[in-house]
Amino acid sequence: MRLEEYFFADRHGRPIIGDDHVAGKVYGSAQYEDGKQILSSYVLDFGYDDSDKIVRVVTKSGSLYELGSVHPDYSELRAVYEAGEDVLEDWTLYKVHLGYKILGKKMGAEGTIISGVIVGQNGNYITILSGDEATPRTILVCWPHMAFKTSIKLSRGSLECIPYDREHFEEAFGVLCRPRFF
Repeated sequence: MRLEEYFFADRHGRPIIGDDHVAGKVYGSAQYEDGKQILSSYVLDFGYDDSDKIVRVVTKSGSLYELGSVHPDYSELRAVYEAGEDVLEDWTLYKVHLGYKILGKKMGAEGTIISGVIVGQNGNYITILSGDEATPRTILVCWPHMAFKTSIKLSRGSLECIPYDREHFEEAFGVLCRPRFF
């Protein structure tokens, strides 16, 4: 089987800098229609080419996947992370009087929290304004987390659902999961 537009993910399908599972569009599978987005079982072994690039994986279920193209969102995530820039993961959205506030963990920095009111968006990036900062800052967000959080918290503690339809969301990492704020 072959995976195109692949990325490495945790067991919930959220992109990670690691190698627990692999997700992507599968081709040549007896189980799935060509082009279906899948998440593998745990990755046990890797095959490398002469330049030390991972070109195949073997999973706990015994499946062998040849890896094709990397998903562009994952390439962007890796480049930003490896450059030491902020990447937000495991986050929560809060409804505030003028829009949304986001609070989450900085990827790769245990215990570092990022929060602020969202004042702009460009694809996978949001611009936030934090109470302790005078100028807005732009950060990359791992949006697939949203696929598992279909509601947001209101500042008063009740929940507000974001309608899950194409009108309010865009695709990121092969999943319709990136909210459109602006």
